[in-house]
Amino acid sequence: SHPSHLTKSHPSDLTKSHPSHLTKSHPSNLTKSHPSNLTKSHLSHLTKSHPSHLKKLHPSHLTISHPSHLTKSHPSHLTKSHPSDLTKSHPSHLSKSHPSNLTKPYPSHLTKSHPSN
Repeated sequence: SHPSHLTKSHPSDLTKSHPSHLTKSHPSNLTKSHPSNLTKSHLSHLTKSHPSHLKKLHPSHLTISHPSHLTKSHPSHLTKSHPSDLTKSHPSHLSKSHPSNLTKPYPSHLTKSHPSN
């Protein structure tokens, strides 16, 4: 009931669905087994590939309510590749880094300088 393209469209929510106390349950030797450059490249291209309006459509409480399909779509080696410090690198203020004013790249004073006629 959860196609793969749906589960893939929740990168930021995945990190949120793993609170710090959960990530801490993985000993440091597990997190060390995954180089930082791998985890960083995996997270960055996923978060960038999904606009902010997608993140807003799928609140964190929704993803948390469906843990099974999330864990299944991401093998154990992927979930282990998200140490606590990585999840902290994507705080809530990042999701807010795309305010509505960004969608309006032309301020009112600019649009007025080019009348329709």
